[in-house]
Amino acid sequence: MAGWNPDQYLKFSDERTQPCRDLAARIALPQVRTVIDLGCGPGNSTQVLAERWPNAQITALDSDTAMINAAIESHGRGRWITGDIAKWAAGKPPNAAAEKSAEAATQKPAEASPQTAPEASAENASPVATENLSAAPSETTPAAAAEPASERAFENEQYDVVFSNAALQWLPDHATLYPQLFSHVAPGGALAIQIPSSFDRPAHRLLREMAASIVWRKWFPSGRVRNWHAQDSEFYYDLLGPLASRIDLWQTEYLHVLPHAEAVVEWYRGTGMRAYLGAIGEDADRDKFLAEYTEKIRAAYRPRPDGRILFPFLRIFLIAYR
Repeated sequence: MAGWNPDQYLKFSDERTQPCRDLAARIALPQVRTVIDLGCGPGNSTQVLAERWPNAQITALDSDTAMINAAIESHGRGRWITGDIAKWAAGKPPNAAAEKSAEAATQKPAEASPQTAPEASAENASPVATENLSAAPSETTPAAAAEPASERAFENEQYDVVFSNAALQWLPDHATLYPQLFSHVAPGGALAIQIPSSFDRPAHRLLREMAASIVWRKWFPSGRVRNWHAQDSEFYYDLLGPLASRIDLWQTEYLHVLPHAEAVVEWYRGTGMRAYLGAIGEDADRDKFLAEYTEKIRAAYRPRPDGRILFPFLRIFLIAYR
């Protein structure tokens, strides 16, 4: 699957960040000193957490090097980790962790960023630390060579808030993953998660139907496309209920007002459509697939009288307190 494109993802920054703000605002803890942002992407969610808890130490993790580099460039100080969420949750770092300074990663001092994520104390704030925890080499390389760093006891690493916004749908086996994530919550802390739950809506359904059609299925043998993973709210309650002192669960359907149906296509080009376009091996067929999908989206999302369209998007929210 093609790597992530931070610019494409952030075309809808406000719409993608609002659920993150809603989740962070609902976390009811008297004191938060440490936070980890799992699947931080280009850093928009990490910035929300830094604003929510300005005195907390913020760590951010993402598997995509381009996303991490964009986050460092935009948001400055913090601990930035390139690695796999599931491996981190299981406490299994690779043998070769690595670290590099902010100046090397961004080619400029961290102080130059106007959106710096604060450390616990401005007086002892250190430059950005980045660690490479990938199990396999990335398709892209960091902006600067990393220096070796000693392994950490990740299986014992705990945070007041373990946070993930719109990332865990990419990972399978939630029955194993979620309890592992909860084990990284410090006593008195919280696991806070938001995932999309709109897989049966037209934008997703049309992609699956096209991939299974006679015209297109040659590019999509079984297992070729990485599917999203989500269960219903009851599943997550039953899974974490025995572990948590309290659980807050809710669903929100956002009605995004977009200028036209083509904007829905652009939305999914930054997320769910990446796997489909990446599976098609010829440029001409990729263009045809995109054109056919766009026509189907126009039929599914008709314009309102003012010419704009309403794009419903359902999300599941969970906060489990330890």
